[in-house]
Amino acid sequence: MATLTVQAPTLKYEDAGGGRAALENPVEVLCASPTFPDGSTFGQADLGTAGFLVYRMMSAGALWEVWDGNAKEWVAQTGAEATLKKEPLTYKDGKPLPWQGMLVAAGQKDKSEQDQYATVTPPSAHPQYAVRAYFSAKRGEQEYSGLSAASAPVSFVSMTDAIRAGLSIPKGQKPMSATQVTIFLRDASLVTIGSVDIRADGGSSEITISNASSAGSPLAQVILTSAGEIRLIPASTQKVVITGPLETEQITYQPQGGGAKQTL
Repeated sequence: MATLTVQAPTLKYEDAGGGRAALENPVEVLCASPTFPDGSTFGQADLGTAGFLVYRMMSAGALWEVWDGNAKEWVAQTGAEATLKKEPLTYKDGKPLPWQGMLVAAGQKDKSEQDQYATVTPPSAHPQYAVRAYFSAKRGEQEYSGLSAASAPVSFVSMTDAIRAGLSIPKGQKPMSATQVTIFLRDASLVTIGSVDIRADGGSSEITISNASSAGSPLAQVILTSAGEIRLIPASTQKVVITGPLETEQITYQPQGGGAKQTL
């Protein structure tokens, strides 16, 4: 079988933050027309198969897997992509990338009824997904086929995780019976950099005010405990700074060299 030259597809989606796509929104798959060995362009009249396959990488450095649509599971690449079920590409005349399809991630399930596509928790970039286009054709008595290189990878976030600022409750809880609520602010990469967390604790609540670095690492915290304590926790190597007079009735401290706490 002779080879078609197939260019890598382009994925088109609205950036939900940090180059990620919202899981709930379809991703457009756009492909240029393949070419035959003689340089002529593949057209609708040549069509045998036009579709795309989806691949995933679960973690950095892991091997890419391909989705087997018939078995409904992710499988190792074996070079047998021509036999796998493909998502369709249709021809849109007059478009610079005329072969077009849709990658729909939301609601898709594997054979165990688990989600086919997983979302990431920023700043993580995995799992990542990519697509490769596959075309086959017949001219005269000669059959042709071609599989493209992979598109640029994309990772998914849920629509709620794509919001830069807001209020949330833990998964599984409902507003009418929630026992915890968080006010949050995220940066452009959707990493939470500041939050106020209120959690029911007995007959009272514990309130934690905290911030974080762009890598998601905790920095400083102020905790109001349900017992009425106020705890100030600076970032590692940092200190608590009070600008202005300080009035206190009693100080308990630990000597710099260690040992038992002492009271002034």
